[in-house]
Amino acid sequence: MPGSDNHFPVQVAPMDPARKNSKVAKSISDADTVSMSRASKHCYWNDTEFEPDDHVCDRGTCYECSLGYWVMLDESC
Repeated sequence: MPGSDNHFPVQVAPMDPARKNSKVAKSISDADTVSMSRASKHCYWNDTEFEPDDHVCDRGTCYECSLGYWVMLDESC
């Protein structure tokens, strides 16, 4: 999988709505409202599957795969 070394964000193109993408949560608290049964779910970015805790970078914004959602982080990449 592309994000197997999840400490370094994978550079990605902006999300293409025609492809499979996981929803984006603006904070961890947004993702916390998701049921824990989704805790092991992977995330998708433009049809590419990522593992939980993987990071991606889109135009300087870093996202982490959490609970099947991309969580926007406060850090830039």
